[in-house]
Amino acid sequence: LQLSFPAILIALILLTLLGKGIGNIILALVVAQWAYYARTVRASALVERRKEYVEAATCLGLTHNRIVFRHILPNCLPPLIVVATVQTAHAIALEATLSFLGVGLPQTEPSLGLLISNGFEYMMSGRYWILLPRPGAARHHRVDQPCRRPVARHPQSEAEAVSAPTLQVEKLQTHFFTRDGVLKAVDDVSFTVGAGEVLGLVGESGSGKSVTGFSIIGLVDPPGRVVGGSIRFKGNDVTGLDDERMRHLRGDRIAMIFQDPMMTLNPVLRIDTQMIETVRAHANVSREEALKRSRDALAQVGIPAPEERLKAYPHQLSGGMRQRVAIAIAFLNKPDLIIADEPTTALDVTIQGQILYEAQLLCRETGTAMIWITHDLAVVAGLADRIAVMYAGRIVETGRTGAVIDTPLHPYSHGLLGSVPSHNRRGERLAQIPGMTPSLLNLPEGCAFRDRCPRADAACGVSPELREIRPGQFARCVHPHGVAAEVVG
Repeated sequence: LQLSFPAILIALILLTLLGKGIGNIILALVVAQWAYYARTVRASALVERRKEYVEAATCLGLTHNRIVFRHILPNCLPPLIVVATVQTAHAIALEATLSFLGVGLPQTEPSLGLLISNGFEYMMSGRYWILLPRPGAARHHRVDQPCRRPVARHPQSEAEAVSAPTLQVEKLQTHFFTRDGVLKAVDDVSFTVGAGEVLGLVGESGSGKSVTGFSIIGLVDPPGRVVGGSIRFKGNDVTGLDDERMRHLRGDRIAMIFQDPMMTLNPVLRIDTQMIETVRAHANVSREEALKRSRDALAQVGIPAPEERLKAYPHQLSGGMRQRVAIAIAFLNKPDLIIADEPTTALDVTIQGQILYEAQLLCRETGTAMIWITHDLAVVAGLADRIAVMYAGRIVETGRTGAVIDTPLHPYSHGLLGSVPSHNRRGERLAQIPGMTPSLLNLPEGCAFRDRCPRADAACGVSPELREIRPGQFARCVHPHGVAAEVVG
């Protein structure tokens, strides 16, 4: 609303009410121009807050003030500097205009407007020699923003319950309430992950894998929310925890690795700055101790010359090196659970293999449980202890890795394995699953995979339950592969 009025009109009204004076004209200039800066900062912040490095900072458990002032604000400075350059010149011209009109600075103060006003009077008096300009300087004043007080960190009040498994998800439901209807992104999902265990969560894009991970760590944005089920971490239900209590878990007890480290690492902060603040957000240690932990974490994930890498910015590192940094940050506080959301998708095969080996080794050495989210069964074949295959927001098959890879039960799992190039003979066409993943707003009746399944019949019109078909191997199917009909019945 303020931007619809000329700045000089607002300043004139204020100075008419307040009177002349340096303090009054500074206040008038601030009130007349603050909206330009506010609009620029707001627009930039709305763009930056949706970027992955902000979500990564949230996952690390940093406070809201630290995220705003340390991560978002520095990335909002470039457009703000451009606006400030233009508005500074505008402020000088505005002050000169107000002083020329006689409502700005008093006659005893130096001002460009007063000089012009005095010159104008001399011109009108006929003394034309005064046209020779006399040097003058406009005084520029700045209103400093008050210093921000550091927010005190509150120690975690609840003792961690020592129990197995590390994570237990039961009948989790996460829905998105859109204009077109309710989108059931996660529907009746249950699984457990023990200490030192790696669970591979596999499925096509849109199957609900990432939403499951975000639901566990409490980062589902509106219009989505967890509407049912329970998430028990170390024996405690974390489904209904408030933001402050979840912040103490994120980055400390529960960590997350994102797909693209170039987006999740803040581009304007050095690696050491980002790692040190991760440590100090959850531990009352000195900067030197936090730096030592950061250096040891980089060495642990196989980064050569960690001292030099700590002083680098993200753009100075290769893709594989950045992903190692992201993994090191996740392991920095020795969490009990790590959620890895397709962290090797953008890497070449050689680097991918190294990252997988290092992640598996770290889990074994530290006892950290891990959920590895991917769309590639071949990736988790040599990494995960157990596999859960998701389709249309539900787990359709789960079991030990060897059992799911060698003898898949669900037709969807069978199709995913058939589409892996290494399973095809030379000269044969690559197998593919026909059709596309159905819209979660309009799922078919019964089994969601029935329209793409070669084994579907009338019995698939009823939604099947996830049940144990072989010892330790569960499937949500009425016609599982390799099982006789009478055994299934």
